Amino acid sequence: MSFEDFIIHHLELAGVSKEHRKPIFLENKEKFIRAFTHKSFNPYDFKNIYAINRILLPYGIKVADSSELAKFPSYETMEFKGDLYLKTVHGKILADRYPVSGAMDQQRLTFAFQRLISEKVYSNEAERLGFFQYILMSDKVQQQALLWKEGKIDQLDNAFLVKYWRKGAREAIYKKLLEDTLESFACALVESVDAYTKSIFGPGMAMLYRWGMPLLDNLSFDPTNLAETKAKGMVLKELWEDIYSNKFEFAKLKNEDMFIMNKVPGKPIQIFAIDPITKDVIARTSGLTEKEARAKAAEIAVAWLLKWKSKEIEAGKNAKKEYKKTHGLV
Repeated sequence: MSFEDFIIHHLELAGVSKEHRKPIFLENKEKFIRAFTHKSFNPYDFKNIYAINRILLPYGIKVADSSELAKFPSYETMEFKGDLYLKTVHGKILADRYPVSGAMDQQRLTFAFQRLISEKVYSNEAERLGFFQYILMSDKVQQQALLWKEGKIDQLDNAFLVKYWRKGAREAIYKKLLEDTLESFACALVESVDAYTKSIFGPGMAMLYRWGMPLLDNLSFDPTNLAETKAKGMVLKELWEDIYSNKFEFAKLKNEDMFIMNKVPGKPIQIFAIDPITKDVIARTSGLTEKEARAKAAEIAVAWLLKWKSKEIEAGKNAKKEYKKTHGLV
């Protein structure tokens, strides 16, 4: 499928009428290409114009000189705006599907929204939609992304990747590329439709709303289930606070020592969850990223606490309620 066919297919998914799809693409071709151009794609790295044109062939572009590619900058600005557009439509879709009728519903919806707009969910959706094969990036970045995808993180060149990603996201290069491209495409879709309809802000968001709806149908979790949407780290923190409140003054709680990490460049991050009272290690695991390692350690630790500290947790909950009641915090 050519790049043009790919974009027109997504315009169809967004609900754009058939007679308008190709005109919207042609009038905004540069914007759509920019939405898929990673900043590592530097035309000046190519030795000759033929190499550039071979890569650009599926995109329907032919340039006479590498300087012509200056009109296709990276998607960074579009990514910023697209992120906000997606948050807007997904917040509305969630609220439309699960109306709020009380405080519990509101809390459930808040956690569902936070989980929904995560890098993992957005990158999984971009992967499902086939975005990766259309991203214009350097050969080196593509190579590193595929290594990450295959789990070969010991072969990653972190010294190279640090120039393109913040420290915490270097290893997640494949997921990060997909998330950024999904967000930038959202921006291109909204602004291209609005430009075509000569509207400042309107029809484009309606199209994005329709295009973004299937994401909820393809979720691997139930957004109404707090046990699934609430981060394990937050559950762990709350359980530890309950235990703490039964043994110490509630106002002096400290939870910064919940995890201990061991980072070795090029290797999975080792992480340990610590019982804040006994200082014993109650969970040890590893992950490709710090976020993944924390989540896995928290999941193990939560199960351990519920099994072995249930009496302390119950006593702690009662102590916390009493403290709040006594100090007028209820």
